[in-house]
Amino acid sequence: MSIQKIVSLNFRNLESQEIELSSGINLFIGSNGMGKTNFLEAIYTACHSSSFRTHQTQNLLNFRNEDFELSPTKVQAIFKEDHVLRKLEWIQNSEKKWLQLDGKKISAKKVKNKFPVILFSPESLRCIKEEASKRRELIDTAMSYEPRRQQLITDFKKCLKQRNKALKDYSKDPTENLRSVAEQFSQVFIGLSFKLSHERILFLKDLRKAFEQAYKSLFVNCESACMNYKINEELSINPQTYDLKESQKLMEVLTEQYYKYCKIEYQTAFSLWGAHKHDISFLVDEKDSKTYCSQGQQRGLILSFKIAEVETRIEQHNQTPILLLDDVMSELDKLRRQHLLEYLENSSAQVVITTTDEKEYISGTLKPQKIYNIFNGKLTPIHT
Repeated sequence: MSIQKIVSLNFRNLESQEIELSSGINLFIGSNGMGKTNFLEAIYTACHSSSFRTHQTQNLLNFRNEDFELSPTKVQAIFKEDHVLRKLEWIQNSEKKWLQLDGKKISAKKVKNKFPVILFSPESLRCIKEEASKRRELIDTAMSYEPRRQQLITDFKKCLKQRNKALKDYSKDPTENLRSVAEQFSQVFIGLSFKLSHERILFLKDLRKAFEQAYKSLFVNCESACMNYKINEELSINPQTYDLKESQKLMEVLTEQYYKYCKIEYQTAFSLWGAHKHDISFLVDEKDSKTYCSQGQQRGLILSFKIAEVETRIEQHNQTPILLLDDVMSELDKLRRQHLLEYLENSSAQVVITTTDEKEYISGTLKPQKIYNIFNGKLTPIHT
């Protein structure tokens, strides 16, 4: 599966135009602020019904266009799937947004599963540098293409919200009835915390081999890298060795945490334990990359994770995702850049790359099939 064509209308600063893509490597060149990331964002938004840069979708609209009130913002992606062309459209006006596939409305969940897109951007490094919620989001987003796991994430978030409300209700009016309601939600919450943690660990286990191989290919003859699932300061699970015994231990720890924090939760009216408090550790030579690694190593870790996503999706699910790479070469030395280019050249995935310096791509071994220059939102093809 690949995108044959992208049509944008009133999306950020992009001119309304039709852009043809190759099923291989596509390169977009331009100075900062010209619209390179906006183009990747348009593709991502069409396939996710949300942006990777803002939660306020009004920010995606081009209000400078005089015809905005008459014509909504739209991104149209023409996909080729098993020799059949499919038309996916993300549309937003001043009041609402929606997705269409071949002219019929479709849910974002179905689109994510059907048209997988994997993104690396400079913001991806926040997963290493910042709080645990960024790493949980990284894992949950990566595994949510499976409807079963996506539903589990939705159920957990809903239960967390309901439990917090029940705790808050009891803190305001501590009756036996409201306490019983909170305890009922707590029992469901224990089960969902276990299930979500369990699925995260299994996902990391599936990803492990491809992740380690990708990191070794970028950092040849250097350190080793792995990922662990961290419940708290006392318990960290290695996905490689995760088995029935450890899953039972996981359930025991979650139950113990419930009883440990039960009294204080009724006072704070907030869930102090559970899968929303867990963390994922990216380790290099068994040291936490958040404090141990250089910028280049941290970038290599996230790139390795994204590459592992691509390879695992191909190998285990017979589904080739589209890989979006925004300013990917920064802070990588010459050798790492060369290894990344070799991977991209040999990958079966459709790749869309943005850069300010085309020399790295055009003069080396990588041979982009489509090259565009971007200036003030206008994309112009460059013939090679």
